[in-house]
This record gives sequence, structure tokens and C-alpha cells, in this order.
Amino acid sequence: MKLIASIVFYNPSDDCITRAKDLAKVFDRVVVVDNSTKALDVFKSEKKIEYIPLMENKGIAFALNKALDYAKSGDFDFLMTFDQDSTYPASRHQEIMELLGKQPNDVALYSLDPEGSERDLKDKWKHPNFVITSGSFLRLSFFREKPIRFMDELFIDNVDFELNRQILLHGGKIVENHEITFGHTIGNPLIVRFLWKKIHLMNHSPIRFYYRFRNIYYLYRLDKKFYGKLYRETKFKGRITMLLCEPNAKEKNRYVRRGIRDAKRGILGPYSD
Repeated sequence: MKLIASIVFYNPSDDCITRAKDLAKVFDRVVVVDNSTKALDVFKSEKKIEYIPLMENKGIAFALNKALDYAKSGDFDFLMTFDQDSTYPASRHQEIMELLGKQPNDVALYSLDPEGSERDLKDKWKHPNFVITSGSFLRLSFFREKPIRFMDELFIDNVDFELNRQILLHGGKIVENHEITFGHTIGNPLIVRFLWKKIHLMNHSPIRFYYRFRNIYYLYRLDKKFYGKLYRETKFKGRITMLLCEPNAKEKNRYVRRGIRDAKRGILGPYSD
């Protein structure tokens, strides 16, 4: 079995570069797609790393498609997609390979569990509808046969969930392993106390709130059954907790309103004034 890993860079720190090099120690190949405006020269001596600089921020979906196309063109069995700030559990790599080898051919996506996620750990694995991009293994034979792509127009946010929807529509299955976790951070997390409860907040930037709300409003119109629960959680719980508990709520809400307006007008792609 041959495995390739991908990482999407955007203004990466030295730690991000180190993580990419660490992946090359356990994967057969690593493809780094860089959304930064300046190319790096730190991978020239790394024979197992393919570095693709885009020289502009074309969004996470475009970069993931670049990585997917590269992986499909080779003789690899699985592509693992990874965020630049995530940490792979290298000590369990052999175990992960064995688990991948045991999966039925209709399992198109096998996902590890991000640390700190609120899962029911009584179950070692589940068949969920939604898993995040980072820590996901894509069965490349499935993607070679099916017309499935990351949706470029979303740019960022909910890109992974739309891929999940396409996999399920084309008869694939998604498995999430709750026993093997990896280090992962979403946003700039905060824990605040509201009344008698502790609330965990992602505390995204205002522009991320734009993409988050624009894309879920747009996707809900695309498939109300699939996105119904996520749409309601974002619309009500997500917005209310942001307004009541997060810093800079007024500015974030202004971007939320703009995102909803653009979704209704069918305006996608990168944010533009």
C-alpha cells in the first residue's frame, strides 16, 4: 500500500515546515500546495516532497484539488489531507496503514479524530456524514472513478462537508476512527463562562465568519436535507454564541450579514469589497 500526504500552506511558520518534513519520514510522498504570495526554497533537498507554489491565495478548495490531482496521477492508494497546523500521530502510522488495508472498497474516506473533539468515545468508529479535511484518508481508486471534486467556489469553510456529501451521493462510505487522534486547532479557541455553563468558542476572525455563514446558507439551498441540521446550528447557536460571548462581535456580525446577503445572490469565491 502506498500513501501520499498533502498539506495546504498559507504563510506557514517554521513549525508548519517542520511538520511537512516529518510527514515525509513516514509517508511515501508529501505534496505541499502553497497559497502564499511568496514561494519557499526550503524543500529543494527533500526528495519525497513535491512543492507547488500558487503565488496567490486561491483558497483551500483549489489547493486541495491540486493535491488530489497530483495524487490521482500517481500509483498511490490513499491521500491523506492535512492542515498546516495539525500534528500527525507518527507513532501509530503502521497501525493506521493496517486499518486502512482492512476497510471495504466502498469506504471512500477514512478519518482520524481530532484531539479534544466532543465524540461519544464508547464507539471506536462511526459512519458520520461530516468529517473535517485534516486527518482524512481518501481512497484514490474511488476518486479516479467518480466525478468528485472539492468545490472551488466555496474558497474556504465547509469545503470538507461538501466533499462528504458528494462521496455519499456517489455510493461511498465515510468511517471515522475515534481511537486514533491527531493534534488539531480550529480558529483561536476560547473558553468562556455564560451563566452556569462553560462554552467552547472557535473565535474565528470576522472574515472567517463571512465564509462560514455564506457557504452554509448557499449549501443549504443546494441540499436542504443533508445540510439542514448544520444550517440550523450555524444560524441560531453559532450566531447567538458569537454575539453574546465572543470579542469583536459587532464586526463579526457585520461580516455574517454580508455573507448571508452574498449567499442569497449566489456570490461565491474570495471575499471582495
